[in-house]
Amino acid sequence: MRAPARKLETYNLPFKTRSKEQWDKIDPEHLKYLKPEQWDAIPVDKIKDWASDHIKSIPVDRIKAWGKEHFDKLSKQQLGELTAEQWAALAGAKMKDWAKDKFAKLPLDKIKNMTAAEWKDCLDNNLDKLKDFSKGQWQAIKVGNWSKTLLGKIPADKIKDLTEKQIKSIDWKKISAWAKNQCRFQATRKLNQTAIECDTQRVLARTRSSLRSSPCS
Repeated sequence: MRAPARKLETYNLPFKTRSKEQWDKIDPEHLKYLKPEQWDAIPVDKIKDWASDHIKSIPVDRIKAWGKEHFDKLSKQQLGELTAEQWAALAGAKMKDWAKDKFAKLPLDKIKNMTAAEWKDCLDNNLDKLKDFSKGQWQAIKVGNWSKTLLGKIPADKIKDLTEKQIKSIDWKKISAWAKNQCRFQATRKLNQTAIECDTQRVLARTRSSLRSSPCS
């Protein structure tokens, strides 16, 4: 795509000295005409000042080429402005060093399409990164593709948020010990999972008996 001369003239100022005010004056649509060497000349520190429309105009190939230093500068608000195409271009390995507040900005469509390899790359077996995930975000994960290690680290309070479809997608034979320890949080679900044998009723009966014998009852 070739830019009209009048548009190219707006890029004459050195990128390293271009102020926030000067960036704000550039039409976001003009960013598509930048050459790779021009993108490379933009200081990372400048991107953190970009407005929503400018962030959305970053070409997909630049998202793919960006390194950790670029994503470190993007705020969680700016991440929330990325388009579906930009998110699709963002590989799991690029998110490896993200904090939980940035993971919380992952859109549902991105989560739904993430592969087992991407989850492995971005989480590095640390599920604390998903601590701020909403119920909807948890329910968008294809947990059936997760490794035994990741499945075993799902917090008990998040297990109850998983859908029946997600639960049924898990190969329980690989994590039978985990399933047995955590199944009480699924006691009200009709999962038809023969690998799960819960003693929920026995625990409840013992609890009721204890309450009846309590001096405060």
